[in-house]
Amino acid sequence: MFPRALFTAVGGTIICAGSFFGTLSIIDYLSSRSQPVSLEVAEAIDNVGGLKTTLIYDDASLRRAADSAKLKTSESLKGALDVIERLPDGNVRLAGWATDIRGDGTPVRILAFAKGQQVLEAETNGERPDVTNALRLEPALAKNVRFDLKAACNPREALVVAIATKDNAYAPLRATTCP
Repeated sequence: MFPRALFTAVGGTIICAGSFFGTLSIIDYLSSRSQPVSLEVAEAIDNVGGLKTTLIYDDASLRRAADSAKLKTSESLKGALDVIERLPDGNVRLAGWATDIRGDGTPVRILAFAKGQQVLEAETNGERPDVTNALRLEPALAKNVRFDLKAACNPREALVVAIATKDNAYAPLRATTCP
């Protein structure tokens, strides 16, 4: 009948072609099930996480990292770092306030970077009557203004603090050194 070498070559060719076309059909099936991301969904993706992968030492490097992460500077983000002090446990206490004066009262994120690395990410919570009165905030905005947080940083290390919202807006809060 057929010599053994010819049988092996034909059989191998059939198996390879079947595997190739089978793989193509699986790829077609999977790609037809995936949905493209709409512009509205793409704009709703939280890009603040992009700051975690960049070294941030000062306001200039924060600005470059924010641009790279597609964050936009917002004039409606207001805040102040009222307290920065070394605690007995070695951590640093950061206290102050932050808000989006055109927002809906959603907490604002506080981000801090030391040695270029992110050392803190938290949200505002609680009221600050002095800030509410000074900025004439609506009651909904006044609920999430205060922050009182701990971060780890070494004495005399650069410390960059920023605020951000979930809709990809940010503002530098303060660049200083750790006490």
